[in-house]
Amino acid sequence: TASRDTVPGHIAAAISKALNKMPADRFTTAAAFADALTNPSFTIPGVAAPSAEEVPAAVTPSRRATSLAAVAAAAAVIAAFIVGRALAPDPPPRLARFTIAPPDNAGISGRCCGRAIAVSPDGSQLVFMTGPGGSTPIVRRDLDRLALEPIQGTEGGSIPFFSPDGRWLGFHKDGQLRRAPMGGGPSIPIADVARAEGASWGDNDVIVVGSASNGDGLYAVPAAGGERWCRSPRRIAVRVIVGPTCCPGAVRQSSPSLEAVPT
Repeated sequence: TASRDTVPGHIAAAISKALNKMPADRFTTAAAFADALTNPSFTIPGVAAPSAEEVPAAVTPSRRATSLAAVAAAAAVIAAFIVGRALAPDPPPRLARFTIAPPDNAGISGRCCGRAIAVSPDGSQLVFMTGPGGSTPIVRRDLDRLALEPIQGTEGGSIPFFSPDGRWLGFHKDGQLRRAPMGGGPSIPIADVARAEGASWGDNDVIVVGSASNGDGLYAVPAAGGERWCRSPRRIAVRVIVGPTCCPGAVRQSSPSLEAVPT
């Protein structure tokens, strides 16, 4: 690389090392940086070593004072740069807009009630229904890809919802609440549910279900499978609850009842 003739070789080498892109290749301490700036024989690979004419036989007090002043100035510039980078505000998040086309001869469709689309907790995947029933599967799309992929075992499924870790997809099919692994594999039954208008998988492996069947309203089932429990109190006036959402830590299997908060 080109260097200025007016800058001593050891000063250029010291500053080049201090500003190296790799943190491991920089000086480990400010004292080491200062020593390099005052050492006329200091050099690094890629920066020309000082010639014999540049290396004095002895360092005089005036030359030492000049070197220390150069050290202080260089340290001040580097410190200002580092502090400025640390205090700079983070850039605002970018808003992404895109269009997702359904498969050929199909559309994004669901029943009259309940969600037809679900987004994974980390925002990397989108799943949606492509028909109200029958043999049509729920499909997925990774947001960094264009291809749509049917999810095995979800044919005729509705009201898709994700587990908190995004590894499972819950859905309702043929009078059952079921779950299918997002990595592939057959679906597994969770509980018998005559009709579900939405469900939400809590962070403690409890699934809250909204239903219009027999006036049940709101109840919960273990994600691992089993009998439903903890039916909503009778004092809840609304008997049809569509698309419930679990707040973190809000539902425990030891709870005597569930509460519904209209939104």
